[in-house]
Amino acid sequence: MQTIYRKWNCWNITSNDQYIATFGSGVTILKRSTLEVIHHFTGIHNIIGGIFINKDILMVYTTEQKLYFLQISEKRLIWTCP
Repeated sequence: MQTIYRKWNCWNITSNDQYIATFGSGVTILKRSTLEVIHHFTGIHNIIGGIFINKDILMVYTTEQKLYFLQISEKRLIWTCP
């Protein structure tokens, strides 16, 4: 975790039984069993934190009162507030 902290300025973490999500300069998804980096989402600013909606969907919220829904298995943003 120290490497993730230094590389992307991680300051908040959430997890489920499969993944760990770190928040800082973007959202970094790690495989829980091996700590392998699955994907790093960029372009989301002023992140406060997030919560797993189910095993594959992560909701991220920001200080700008925006929500982002990320699908981890497809490594893509599936919905954001207009």
